[in-house]
This record gives sequence, C-alpha cells and structure tokens, in this order.
Amino acid sequence: GMGRHRYELKDSEWNRIAEMLPKEHPPEGKRGRPTKYDNRTVMNGIVWIARSGAPWRELPERYGKWQKNNGIHLKKMYPAALFKQSFLQLAR
Repeated sequence: GMGRHRYELKDSEWNRIAEMLPKEHPPEGKRGRPTKYDNRTVMNGIVWIARSGAPWRELPERYGKWQKNNGIHLKKMYPAALFKQSFLQLAR
C-alpha cells in the first residue's frame, strides 16, 4: 500500500523470509532485551541498501541508526549466511 517506501519488502516477500530471522524477543524465562528494531525494519534497511546501491551512512533514519556502529550489531545478530538465504528466497 501507500505506507511502503521505495525499495522496501512487499508483504509477499516479507512473508517468505520472516521465519528465517532471529526472534525479536528473548524466549520465555530467558534473560535478554527485545531488539531495538523489529526484523522487518532491519531487513527493509538492508534491502534498501542492496537495491539503492547507497552506502550504509546514507541509510534513512527510519531503519535505525546503523551508521553509529557501522552495522557491527547487525553482523552479530544476523549472520551473513542468513542474509544469503533470505535474498535467495526473495530472488525466486
């Protein structure tokens, strides 16, 4: 719909990869904080970079402040293999 920004995942794309991503909240009884940004926001940011060809520092703020740590947090939480899988899913 109109709420979607250019380059973002469509619902149909998101639904294909949502299950592959790390859980946003710690499992019951486990310590840990919920993630600051939900998976879809994070993935939209990554897809925005991938599709726009822009450098990370130009990532719009709505996707989170990755510039602050140059995506270190991102790499820790979302292993590259996962992305590869996700993008292969999306490329179908």
